[in-house]
Amino acid sequence: MTSFKYFICVSVIMFFTTLTLLGCGSQGTTTTFGWTPIDSMPDSITSPEKLTSELDELLLTKDEKRIKLLQEKERKKKERIVSLLRKRWRKQRV
Repeated sequence: MTSFKYFICVSVIMFFTTLTLLGCGSQGTTTTFGWTPIDSMPDSITSPEKLTSELDELLLTKDEKRIKLLQEKERKKKERIVSLLRKRWRKQRV
């Protein structure tokens, strides 16, 4: 019985090893990294001023969206309050 357990263990190990090797080979997981000398890098490095202006624009658009969202929430709150007040007023009149 013990030899049968060893046979099953060895078979399972071989099975998973084969699957792993076949999977890695078919997906091409071997990656080669190229070396680029620093002098060959393009000189189109973004200036800090440009980055700052882009960040400012991004923050402004986010702020505008946030302000619009808050205004919409406040408008809905006011509409709800007004509708509740109208209902109360109608009940009092009757």
